[in-house]
Amino acid sequence: MSPHCRWCGTEEAPRPALRLAGGPDLGRPFSLARCRDCGAWQVHPPLPADFIREYFLAPERWRQAPDPDGRLIDPRARQSARRGEYRKYAAHLAARLKPGDRVLDVGAGGGLMLSLLPADLKKVAVEPHPEAAAAAADLCLTVRREWAEDLDFPPDHLDALLMNQSLDHLPDPGAFLARAALWVRPGGLILLTGLINPESFLARVYGPRHRLWHPLHQVYPPPTAAARVLAAWGFEAVKWWRPYFGSPYGGAGQLLRHLPEVLTEALGRTGRRPSPAWPGNTFSLLARKNVQTLPLKKMALAC
Repeated sequence: MSPHCRWCGTEEAPRPALRLAGGPDLGRPFSLARCRDCGAWQVHPPLPADFIREYFLAPERWRQAPDPDGRLIDPRARQSARRGEYRKYAAHLAARLKPGDRVLDVGAGGGLMLSLLPADLKKVAVEPHPEAAAAAADLCLTVRREWAEDLDFPPDHLDALLMNQSLDHLPDPGAFLARAALWVRPGGLILLTGLINPESFLARVYGPRHRLWHPLHQVYPPPTAAARVLAAWGFEAVKWWRPYFGSPYGGAGQLLRHLPEVLTEALGRTGRRPSPAWPGNTFSLLARKNVQTLPLKKMALAC
């Protein structure tokens, strides 16, 4: 096992929590472990950084691919389907930013999230995949084809840092967040979206058949663990979302359709199907940096 938690940086190795079959596109078994300190779950053994980079640079990452329900979806269509969800994030960001503020989106994909923000911001998309980067450039965005781990900025350089469904894919998300927190000025913002809650109702009910377990999701911080790590760097959550009804996988109709199946599982009559989309599976949050703080002692490794 990794000698430390890749979310809070605690030096004690996380304890084993769940053994899983391989993901549909990787086909190899993997395990999840839980940090004794912060409670975040994470893939063990960790995937090598080179493997993760090779996976996300593969041409098929920006081509038609199956969604969690097995439907073939074009990546631009997949992003566009979340436009309503992204508009909510953009509205809360725009209300707290002013013309000329610097906004960095790490793992920007085709750039949709940044494109929804006001044009008078200084917006930069960080996206290593060549086709995704080209799509972002088509939206007239400034694009840097770099990996998150290779980025470096002076302290207080950014007014907002966006990690839109990307932070949990990094080899060591906690270490990146520890560095990136210093780039954000006091009063600046961090937006984290699409984090998977390993303690959600469906994760507990379905166990190994939870639809969102995947070895490329390197960490699964519960909301309490997310808030704790951000607080260690002087950030306070100012807005939380549970993006189910605004996502392409959720809605009142879907909720009613899956309710009998979920109730059957909750009563102990387990089946073979993976869990459906459900409220609380994922969460997003917007946090504001109040003051410059020293890291927690147990987070020293993340530096």
